[in-house]
Amino acid sequence: MKDENKELIREHLNNSRTASNVNDAYLLCWKAFNIMYEVELSNRNITRTPSEVESAKFCANYIDTDLLQALFESKEITELMKISPIKNIRDLYRKNIENTHKFDVLKSEVDDVTNFDYPKKLDSLIELLYLVRCNLDHGFKSRERQRDQEVLTKTKPLLEFVVNQLTTHYSI
Repeated sequence: MKDENKELIREHLNNSRTASNVNDAYLLCWKAFNIMYEVELSNRNITRTPSEVESAKFCANYIDTDLLQALFESKEITELMKISPIKNIRDLYRKNIENTHKFDVLKSEVDDVTNFDYPKKLDSLIELLYLVRCNLDHGFKSRERQRDQEVLTKTKPLLEFVVNQLTTHYSI
């Protein structure tokens, strides 16, 4: 990874840590992650351009399995499981459907205590964090709504974990 990309990642992470609100902090942390998976994508010899979430999942799978086990046994995951369903806002506005199915499936996969395939669980977690990011980035999360703040407050530590582990992998 080029030094200029590493510096930009550091800048986003520092700004995330000092952001005055969780909305900005989440987006800045995601921007750091975005640089990582876009650079990773550019380094791969591929025949089909993967979706953004596929790229994010591929990049996140550099995290050590032992660290993933600790993550999925953490209080942050326990807190995540307390969140009531998150709607897929795209479906709500494009199809007029209040769809929580994707969230329900992803939450179930993350919370499955009988599943010790931590990379697969990480894929589900990344998709869940991406759902939150999409809702936030496209304007459907508010600083004023308590529910939105709860979702961001409970998911941000998980996003930070992923990004912080990848900074180690990329020597940032």
